[in-house]
Amino acid sequence: MNKSLKGYKIEMLFSAHDDKGVPFVNWYHGVVDELLNEKGRRVSIKWDEDCLGTKDACITKHRLGITKWNPEICTDGAWRHYITE
Repeated sequence: MNKSLKGYKIEMLFSAHDDKGVPFVNWYHGVVDELLNEKGRRVSIKWDEDCLGTKDACITKHRLGITKWNPEICTDGAWRHYITE
């Protein structure tokens, strides 16, 4: 993890509740905007507008956990390289 991560296309899994209170999970995609803390693996991510809801923030901060990288069983906070093809 270093400054070369800036511009990295990323997907991250989030869980939430819809308007009726039903839980769901969804992959959001964007690019790493800035490396905030190399040792703590913290980054800011600028999300693509086409995957955001009306109340979602355009840029958010996250810790990219090693065990959350492209896991076989995905849980909230899982992340992976975003491939557009």
